Amino acid sequence: MNNIEKLKQILKKHKIKCKLIKHEKKLIRSDDLKDKNVTKEDVCKTIILKTRNKNYLAVCLKGEDRVDTKKVKESIGKKVDVATHENVEKSTGLKVGEVCPLLVKMPIIIDKKVLERDELHFGSGDLYYDLIINPKDLEKAITFKIADIRKDGWRESNFQK
Repeated sequence: MNNIEKLKQILKKHKIKCKLIKHEKKLIRSDDLKDKNVTKEDVCKTIILKTRNKNYLAVCLKGEDRVDTKKVKESIGKKVDVATHENVEKSTGLKVGEVCPLLVKMPIIIDKKVLERDELHFGSGDLYYDLIINPKDLEKAITFKIADIRKDGWRESNFQK
């Protein structure tokens, strides 16, 4: 069974309303949908982190935010680094850009800003599909911790001309 079929089963089982949209091109970065009038503020990215004792966890942040590994350490009590592409695939079975919080089997921290929105675009397990759901509906299917894990005052838009 492919990742999209697995995702559809999870969404159906937990009665999560969604839109699953197939695109012509691969979606890897949070700005890959800007030609569809989707901004980074409309995207939730899932980043895999690795602890020093080689355990993995996923963090979900809005597309324009950066993860603050010091805040993650305060939240879980362990120092973390962003996982390499190879480690993302090894720990999730998914490529960078495909990672969906509903498809990973590891602890998850969701930044509190993510839950302020009623609709966000998530990775779907397939680089050609876009999953749009209410982030609050994630709690119907997975367990996660809510924390402030984004870098304060950092906005990618601050560095664009």
